[in-house]
Amino acid sequence: MNTIEIIPPALSSRKNIDYRQFFPNKSFVLRTSIKKQKKQKIPVYERDVLSPTKLSTCFFNSSSPKILDIGFGNGITLLEKARKDPKTLYLGTEVYKRGILLLRHAIARQEAMYPMHPISNIFVCQYDAIQLLFSYCPPAIFEQIHIHFPDPWPKTKHIKRRMITFEFLQLCAIVLKASGFLHILTDHNQYSEFITHSFAAYTGDVSAVEEWAKTFMTSRKSVQGNLYRLCVNARLQRDNPRRLHNTWKKIPTHQHPNYIEISTVNSNYHNKGLREGRTIHSHLYQKIQEH
Repeated sequence: MNTIEIIPPALSSRKNIDYRQFFPNKSFVLRTSIKKQKKQKIPVYERDVLSPTKLSTCFFNSSSPKILDIGFGNGITLLEKARKDPKTLYLGTEVYKRGILLLRHAIARQEAMYPMHPISNIFVCQYDAIQLLFSYCPPAIFEQIHIHFPDPWPKTKHIKRRMITFEFLQLCAIVLKASGFLHILTDHNQYSEFITHSFAAYTGDVSAVEEWAKTFMTSRKSVQGNLYRLCVNARLQRDNPRRLHNTWKKIPTHQHPNYIEISTVNSNYHNKGLREGRTIHSHLYQKIQEH
């Protein structure tokens, strides 16, 4: 059991490791048509999108509070949050070019309506969020991380592609400041359970994780492997709670507004879930640093 490695907190150490050692499966797929779009040269687009290497000088060096928004879709909620909170810097990551262009157009419309209030606190990076966090983000840099409606990958054979895993929670804990918040929204019931028990493993709740893992009646080796690693990590956390030097505290749903600014504008995915009668699961956790 002790052979499962943990992600090193120091950026200098992480840079010397292939992130795929911890994250062998991408949480997104760029189809052929999207790959062709990515190669197109659009001056406004190229100018506004930062490469991961440029973030160190344009974003990370600032003393302002910072919030990370992973997979911002059409960018409407990201724009609304940034408009309401101009003193905070927002970094939005998105792998799909269409979403980035929609965000830029929304910002342009906003600034045309209110020319005296330009939007200058949004930074955009078209990059795999996991690789960005692992290879480029220094520790304790973000006040909050928002992940709203990540791809649930509902098919059993695709569960391995889900972004929220025990290893991903390790990574978020590294880049979040002490007492920082991680907020996840999903309308997929099974993915919500998956998220809940990934956090449970982090806190060493072995019985909850193992009982839940038994409910997966599948012979697919990739799923069995993921569940096995989750159970092993839960046992390691139970036996050595200080193994990762931090843990997560769940914030009850009724207390969410007291801890995090949630935009009044819902994303397209949020509205679609509500229209189709699906339950919106809100997971808000606070990083607790252990000394």
